[in-house]
Amino acid sequence: MFGTIHVLDFEGNREFGVLEFGLVTLVDMRISNCVGIGCKSKAKTFVFRDFRTHSRINNEFGGIGEFGEHISKFVYLRKSGIFCAHSAQTEKSLLRSYLPTPGLVLKFYTNGLTGSWGPWLDTKLLYRRCLPNIGDYSLMALIDSMDLHPALNEVSGKYCSVDKCKPHNALYDALASALLLINFVKISKITSLVDLVEICT
Repeated sequence: MFGTIHVLDFEGNREFGVLEFGLVTLVDMRISNCVGIGCKSKAKTFVFRDFRTHSRINNEFGGIGEFGEHISKFVYLRKSGIFCAHSAQTEKSLLRSYLPTPGLVLKFYTNGLTGSWGPWLDTKLLYRRCLPNIGDYSLMALIDSMDLHPALNEVSGKYCSVDKCKPHNALYDALASALLLINFVKISKITSLVDLVEICT
């Protein structure tokens, strides 16, 4: 059916790098594994105004190490499945800034190999292209529109610490994106990874 899909959320930018990442692994649209990890900034100084929507500062990530230390894990993940994010350009760009290619990996949605981190599933594109009248396709707006807050409260309460159960925390946002993907498959009655990839390309 769908195989393994790794739903990602990165908090950060090209200057500071990935300051926090959330990962939710789905196997045939069921949550199999979750992790959220904070990372040191690539920059020597951290300007809080650049992350004014976040309720934390860089010192909170001081003992973890930079995201680059985790990049081999993402190569391993891409070898086992494809990636998904909500409005995935941020994750695409940041991942390539650390490592342009994962090397040769399976395409999964079809036969053959690719040297790309893609194809990416993008929950924002899925909803925008298939449900064009919603209006607001931001992450939390779609959670509201699809009445997924009860489910998000349940899974975030299970996998996130209490202080991280809110938007702009990477694991919380990754869980929200995962629920949107699961919900999209349910309401669209799509039955294959190929169909999801085609919508996003």
